[in-house]
Amino acid sequence: MNTLFTFVRHGETDANRNGILQGQKEYPLNSAGIAQAEAVAEYLQDREFDVIYSSDLSRAAVTAQKIMDTGHTNVPLILTAQLRELDCGDLSGWNYTDLREKYPEKMDFFYRESGSGAFPGGESKIGFQVRIDEFLQDVLNKHRGKKILLISHGGVLMRIFRSVAGIGGAHTLLPLAGNASVNEFQYSEKFQSWQLTQWNFREHLKNIPQHQTLVL
Repeated sequence: MNTLFTFVRHGETDANRNGILQGQKEYPLNSAGIAQAEAVAEYLQDREFDVIYSSDLSRAAVTAQKIMDTGHTNVPLILTAQLRELDCGDLSGWNYTDLREKYPEKMDFFYRESGSGAFPGGESKIGFQVRIDEFLQDVLNKHRGKKILLISHGGVLMRIFRSVAGIGGAHTLLPLAGNASVNEFQYSEKFQSWQLTQWNFREHLKNIPQHQTLVL
């Protein structure tokens, strides 16, 4: 028996396009982001899901609602703060260029497994990982053998990658996934283990303009 997880990153915001660190600040989907959300909703309309969990930040919640409205109106949707992006504290809303100049070490620990710490006034990387690990375990315990859809953020997906695929080396960066990408992983009861099965699938977005998600 496997528990199947599908993870969708929210659609694009102006902050994504303009290189702004969003954290837990509210940024709405822009026109491209709405089109992306509608495209991923159409791509997933024939999939079966037993439950949908979404970050309660609007860019994820609106993406989730688009999916709900396209073939999944009978599936329960649960909005939760546990799926929010990393709380970047005082640096939320800063431009990445300025962050790289003033806080290079902070941006480094965000994308590498080496190092620890926290953004000023924000959440620590260790605390962020614990939050996501506890969420995954709780959802697994509640829905074993089911099909689960998660709608959340890029940083959350990086933490899930670490949980599912393991810790990278000192000279590797955690992989990134684009807005409205589809990512899949599962938990095998037979092997008592997680397995990554799909990463950054974006074929459904081929006719929609996308900015490129880059390493900072």
